[in-house]
Amino acid sequence: MKMEADERKKQIRQAAMKVFLDKGFRNTVMNDIMEA
Repeated sequence: MKMEADERKKQIRQAAMKVFLDKGFRNTVMNDIMEA
């Protein structure tokens, strides 16, 4: 179970980083990350 949670956190961080790089930190909203 712990490994699954850690993997999911990693996926979220990677998605967030991609969106931040594409749109910029100030122009990113949570929905952008959820849709990535």
